[in-house]
Amino acid sequence: MTQDEQKKEGFITLKEASERFGYAPDYIGQLIRKGKIEGKQVYANVAWMTTPEAIEEYLSKEKRTGKSEKDKQKFTRERVEQTLFIDRAGSRIVSIMLYAVISLLVVTFLTVFYFLSIANDHRLEERAKARLEEVSLQNSIQETTLIPSALNSSERLFGYAPFTI
Repeated sequence: MTQDEQKKEGFITLKEASERFGYAPDYIGQLIRKGKIEGKQVYANVAWMTTPEAIEEYLSKEKRTGKSEKDKQKFTRERVEQTLFIDRAGSRIVSIMLYAVISLLVVTFLTVFYFLSIANDHRLEERAKARLEEVSLQNSIQETTLIPSALNSSERLFGYAPFTI
């Protein structure tokens, strides 16, 4: 297809379309490849060509509806997936950190409880020993009687009589 034939059919190059409508040639080519604008690929130049009517139709359609329904759905779906993916990754990190903090608290609590119980057990054992000594001393005082015995040499030296049971 020569340039004269192209002009007869109403086709314009992407550069001409960009100058006419204010969009970049790459963007217009992208719209043609996506099928949103009617266009042809010219094999002599390996370039795309389109008609001004096709671009005007696309622009009027875009102004009427904004974005097409498929584009809106795709955008919404991508946005939701993106949000959920970030939320999932964030929730995984938070849950792992929460498990770590809870585990650390449990280990700390059990360690403190262990050492406090050992200290308390030692304290109770000391009290029990002291009470046992006190009770045994009281019992020995109550059960013992003073029996005077013959003074031997040690009694004479120290001046007291030993207790006997």
